[in-house]
Amino acid sequence: MYLLVFRPQRKREAERKAMIAAVKKNDRILTSGGIIGTVTHARDEDVTIRIDDEKNVRIKVSRQFITSVLGKDEG
Repeated sequence: MYLLVFRPQRKREAERKAMIAAVKKNDRILTSGGIIGTVTHARDEDVTIRIDDEKNVRIKVSRQFITSVLGKDEG
């Protein structure tokens, strides 16, 4: 049962933690709330993301709410 249930779950969680820890400036991310933005500042517990360039809108999000990294922002 360990091999079928717990091991894959632990592996997915370890991959997720590594992905969140690797988030850095200029990465495009998706939050669990559906917000897509570009990281402007990354700290230990949270990140600041830019969600609108024209109006300079930035928000601070806890790292635990990052769902995925979409890639680098080239702009």
